[in-house]
Amino acid sequence: MKYDAFIPYFHWLVQENDLESIKALFDALKKDKHSAIKLVNARLPDKRNVIAVCCTNDSNVDLLEFLLSNIRDKDLRSMLMNRSESDVAVLQSASKKCETVILKYVMTKDKTLLKDLLCDDECSL
Repeated sequence: MKYDAFIPYFHWLVQENDLESIKALFDALKKDKHSAIKLVNARLPDKRNVIAVCCTNDSNVDLLEFLLSNIRDKDLRSMLMNRSESDVAVLQSASKKCETVILKYVMTKDKTLLKDLLCDDECSL
């Protein structure tokens, strides 16, 4: 079965903060080595991505860290600078704990992106 059949299920699992089921899904789809990346990159109908969905609650930190680890460095900017159809950026809806996790992760990957995220978040206040 192709990964795209599981996109709505994956989005639901993210909303439910079900990390173990997400890991099981990724494991089941591992024959297509890019399926996890494709699932993480898939947008919801309101144009949000899974990072925006899971970072709204402090209890989702483990899931957030797992999802960040499944984003290719070249996709990190588009994932984190993404805006929903209501023009809300990822950091604008993030809990403080999740915001800290995102910023620490980006600090180790891309200093320019870190600056852009901070500026974008501050400019939107």
